[in-house]
Amino acid sequence: MDKRPHPIPLNWHPCIWWLVLPLVALYGGPIQSQALSDYLQIAGENNPGLQAQYKAYEAALQKIPQVNSLPDPQFSFGYFLLPVETRVGPQRARFSLSQMFPWFGTLSAREDVAAKNAAVQFQRFLDARNALFLQVKQQYYKLYDLEQQISITSDDLTLLSSYENVVRVRYENNQTSMVDVIRVQMRMEELQTRLQLLQEKRIPLQAEFNALLNRPEDQPVAVQDTLPLLPMDSTLFMPGETAKHPQLLALQQQQAAAAAEVRVAEKTGMPNLGVGLDYVLVDERRDAVWPDNGQNVVMPMVTATVPLFRKKYRAQRKEAELRQAQFELAATDKATRLRAAFDGVAYLWEEAYERGQLYQKLSERAEQAMRIMTTAYANGELPFEELLRMEEELLDYELQYAKAIADQYRYRAELQYITGQDL
Repeated sequence: MDKRPHPIPLNWHPCIWWLVLPLVALYGGPIQSQALSDYLQIAGENNPGLQAQYKAYEAALQKIPQVNSLPDPQFSFGYFLLPVETRVGPQRARFSLSQMFPWFGTLSAREDVAAKNAAVQFQRFLDARNALFLQVKQQYYKLYDLEQQISITSDDLTLLSSYENVVRVRYENNQTSMVDVIRVQMRMEELQTRLQLLQEKRIPLQAEFNALLNRPEDQPVAVQDTLPLLPMDSTLFMPGETAKHPQLLALQQQQAAAAAEVRVAEKTGMPNLGVGLDYVLVDERRDAVWPDNGQNVVMPMVTATVPLFRKKYRAQRKEAELRQAQFELAATDKATRLRAAFDGVAYLWEEAYERGQLYQKLSERAEQAMRIMTTAYANGELPFEELLRMEEELLDYELQYAKAIADQYRYRAELQYITGQDL
């Protein structure tokens, strides 16, 4: 169905292109949300950059069993090239086995640091996922805007074609000059070139979209036919929701990890304890008979490190405290920036909504004016260039309306990213 008014000699079709879907279509409608969610799922499963971030998280998890385990026990063997003579016989060989134990709580403190660092990597993965989803959504709405421009321009060409037929009939009946025929033909050539350029633009936009999904660049992309104007939902997006942003949560986890590193530094400065056992092989003496002659020697041992040089331990603790302060300040700065970004994007959303309402009204009025002007032209009461001028204005209003809707949804996607939401 044409979206434009026809001249009076042709059948009139009402302009219905601005009719909107119910608001539920945005948050659960089977057309828009399902199609876009499918693309998001494909991107989440196939994008190599996102997969790399998840591998980094998995690698961080493998750090935990490394730091909460005891050091390996030490075993040594020695053979006396020249036996050491003792009262009960010459010593031939020695076996030693020892195990060191960090100070009480050291292993759990190290595990805490590793776990929090893994949590940091997970938040980075979530941020990478949300950033990828934002790119997919923004590219999707760019394609939506492009398809709307193609559709509107094509409908306008259909309208101009009908005008051309009417103008030719009037020219053949000596009711107008050849200038009107040339004018409508020039306008049609202009729009045909514009339409061709818009169709060519579809190729790089689809390639960029498919690259995010890691699939062939020439694979077609289906977008929603129509989207409604969407006023800002203050119950869905609140400035305080920026606290859920993964980058902010990652900084808070880094701050907690630095606090755990302070405890590790304190534990590291304590003695390490060790237990061991020496076993010495002793041969029997043949020149004398003694009690315990040739008896092997068993010697339990206890060892401890003596952390006398405290400068490095103090520096280690100070480093962790400074890192803790660093991440605390960085988190405060990030929260401030997110709040400012939220306010800026929320304003742009409202501005796009106001533009959409304006161009919707202007389109309605321009359509009404074209009805009147078409009748006036058919009756010879209006020059054709006035009708063409109104056609250009109506086309511009329709394109601006479609752009305002696409802008709204792009800004909505940005707010979802800023607030860490996953709708």
